[in-house]
Amino acid sequence: MQKTKIIATIGPSSSSSRKLKKMLDAGMDIARINMSHYNKSEDVEKIVGNLRSISKKNSKPLSILVDICGPKIRVKSTISKGKILIKKNKIYSLGFGKVNIPINNRIDFSSVNIGDIIKIDDGKIKFSIISRKYK
Repeated sequence: MQKTKIIATIGPSSSSSRKLKKMLDAGMDIARINMSHYNKSEDVEKIVGNLRSISKKNSKPLSILVDICGPKIRVKSTISKGKILIKKNKIYSLGFGKVNIPINNRIDFSSVNIGDIIKIDDGKIKFSIISRKYK
């Protein structure tokens, strides 16, 4: 009787059917879907469908655990070379569209006030709001 379970976290780099089957074959008992990587319910539905299908085809039981911490606001992956050089005391624009730091979601910044602090990269980088601009 097996008492220990293997939980594997599913994210963008491990959500393909091929990788999921490999994980199941390696002993995954529980697939944890990390919701901080997903904004669309269709993406999660596709992963759950793939997990159920692979489990059924291979006659291996698989539990699905959804980590509902919610989506994180992330810097868009369209940045050239994947990096932004941040310099102290330089002014940056943050938001959607033509900005220095583009983010993945349209956010209503109307409640942000001058002097407020915005944190990115899980709080590793802090910005102080010096002005607001709305379109």
